[in-house]
Amino acid sequence: MEQLFGICRIAVAPLRATPADKAEISSQLLFGEHVEILEKQDRWWYVKNAYEGYEGWLDFRQLSNLTLEQFVSNHNCSFIVPPSLSNIIVDA
Repeated sequence: MEQLFGICRIAVAPLRATPADKAEISSQLLFGEHVEILEKQDRWWYVKNAYEGYEGWLDFRQLSNLTLEQFVSNHNCSFIVPPSLSNIIVDA
């Protein structure tokens, strides 16, 4: 399988131990976290969180695709934005 990458597109996405809605939640992805896609089974994708290395099954609809260049750029990002009431999310 070719190397595939994604980014979490919802606020919180559960990573499950097995590919089923009733499976135990082993971890979570937060909005904007990026993953490497390791395996696909129908609507379930087995992913590895790029930041912490956690692995689990995720409904593919909770991800948007990333290119290798976008994945590397996000992984090497050094921007830190302090929280404030005036922060605005911008699609670049």
